[in-house]
Amino acid sequence: MNLPTQTICLVSGSHLCSNPRLVKEADALVAAGYRVLVVAGRNYPPNDAFDASILEHARWAHVIVDYQSGLRPWGQRVIRRLARLILRSWPRAPLWLAFRAHHPAAAQLSRAAQGMRADLYIGHTLVGLIAAAAAARRHQALLGFDAEDFHPAETEAAVTLPEERNSIRRIELALLPRCCHLTAASPLIGEAYRRSYGLPPPVTVQNVFSRREAPTAPAVDAVARRPARFYWVSQTIGPGRGLEPMFAVFGRMRTPVVLSLRGSPPASDFADRLRAAARAAGFGGELRFLPPAPPEEMARLAAEHDVGLAVEPPSPPNREICLANKIYTYLLAGVPIACTPTSAHRRLAADLGAAALLVDPAQPEQAANELDALLANPVRYRAARHAAWQAGQTRYNWEAETPMLLDAVAAAFRTPAAASRFRPKELGRRALRLLCAAGLRLRSRPLPLTPRGTTLVLAPHADDEALGCGALLAARIAAGLPVHVAYFTDGAAGGSPESDPAHVAGLRRGEAQAAMATLGLDAGQLHFLGAPDGRVRHFTPSERSHWQGELTRLLERVRPAEVLLPSRDDGSSEHEAMFALFAAAVAASGLQPRVLEFPVWSWWNPRFLWRRVASSNRVWRFPTRQGGIAKRALLRHYHSQVTTSGSGQGEPKLSPVFLAAFETTHEFFLESKLPT
Repeated sequence: MNLPTQTICLVSGSHLCSNPRLVKEADALVAAGYRVLVVAGRNYPPNDAFDASILEHARWAHVIVDYQSGLRPWGQRVIRRLARLILRSWPRAPLWLAFRAHHPAAAQLSRAAQGMRADLYIGHTLVGLIAAAAAARRHQALLGFDAEDFHPAETEAAVTLPEERNSIRRIELALLPRCCHLTAASPLIGEAYRRSYGLPPPVTVQNVFSRREAPTAPAVDAVARRPARFYWVSQTIGPGRGLEPMFAVFGRMRTPVVLSLRGSPPASDFADRLRAAARAAGFGGELRFLPPAPPEEMARLAAEHDVGLAVEPPSPPNREICLANKIYTYLLAGVPIACTPTSAHRRLAADLGAAALLVDPAQPEQAANELDALLANPVRYRAARHAAWQAGQTRYNWEAETPMLLDAVAAAFRTPAAASRFRPKELGRRALRLLCAAGLRLRSRPLPLTPRGTTLVLAPHADDEALGCGALLAARIAAGLPVHVAYFTDGAAGGSPESDPAHVAGLRRGEAQAAMATLGLDAGQLHFLGAPDGRVRHFTPSERSHWQGELTRLLERVRPAEVLLPSRDDGSSEHEAMFALFAAAVAASGLQPRVLEFPVWSWWNPRFLWRRVASSNRVWRFPTRQGGIAKRALLRHYHSQVTTSGSGQGEPKLSPVFLAAFETTHEFFLESKLPT
């Protein structure tokens, strides 16, 4: 068996002990034969001892970035405050400013990651993604992201503060489309990212732990003790963790209860407030505060208790869809779970059966009765412990989850160069593209969302409409404006040389229909003319006459007030030949629609574009933020063009580097008189 030889760098802004998921992934990748590098942060000295115990056995190289040394932290905090002030009222601020606004040490972590050369960089936490993207860009490498939470709704600040919301949105909109590797800690977190950004579904890799950390044997004959020992564990013990409402439940239970909380010691005033809240709710049992422990000891420590608590407050929204690490600790320990009825918990409880009990603190009397019923019935309680142990041993453990991680990483390496990779030969094109964009921005004026009548988009091939005007198209359809889309060629030349042209033509038509259906266009608004793909510039006079007539009849049927199509000097012989036919069809129809041309291939190869920047009568711009997510989703429907079609094809028709050129702040449209 040939082992992989690639190097993978995992990047996190947290302590290693605070991010056990990263440590597990690093160990699994090393065991699979990859060379692994880790970049992690340090900002809480009490965690140093736990980090040291992890590094003592690590088989991967590492760099620890100290956020606390010298005067640097003070300067970083000042810069972050200034950046956040700007982001509060400027959502489209430069990306580097969003980085600084999100995390004070973003630049420091990025420099450390750039010092580690790898083939794939995977960001853990959002600041880890920032640093991983910087390193991937510098070393022309692949980029990945592991979403342990849904960051736009992870905290109250992310939901309510404009500066926090804007920085997260700006970062994720810019960096997530560049990722060729996406994983999520729960199915609903992955679904939230898919919906929010038009991404492919992330692979779910749950926050489970190795069977090696489980007790040596299950408590087969266990019965619930009196008092019943409830257990809750987290990195920190503090407010907003959903604990306080549970005291009303415990206060109504007939079974005596001892509640043990394990984590970093709480502030003394919070511990006092928690005890006062317990007394006020009628909970007269014992409340214990236990110290943190090494990650590898967590399951064995949990096994000493009767019920594990997985309680989540109703806000922020991320709590509704996340699955906390503690759940998997309890399962590995063979301890049944009492969990609040969030969407994620409901889905998990349906799978766990007897091992999970949904309790709602908003209905304390009912929740207390359900817990009493479990603890008072030895047969039922024993079955619950057995079910928890079985779940931990057979499904919810790292050995079962590792293959999904390795498959996702292997798939990333099978993709072409990610959009974050810049090749030296593309630098000239990129520089000229930036100059063209600056010229277009200076010359342009905002294009109104509402046209004077029906809009017709005329695409030489299925996908040209998404590349050139996908954001405008999505925004107008969403606003309920009349839109038609016509595809001139059958797309049969868009497959590999060995493909059956008829099959490719049918495939590309289906992709276009699926893409437009997501926007709400029905069959009556789509027109497939079926001209032979790859032959437009070589039409005979009779063929030119026929297809000009088809375009004329299309114009007479739709009677558009505005036509959008690729530029007459687009650098593609097919696009330019279709434009000439279209100009003749407009003259033959007697109509006078407004004609707006958009760059496609000339945006990729801007030496064809710069002449039009200067010569167009008018230039218009439309912001992609009004439909950019839909634009990316449209392109993903064209599977035959954006993915490889077989082992013999190294790059798709539309490579990630090509698609990256269209990740712009605006779509531009050129208006000039039609040639006679």
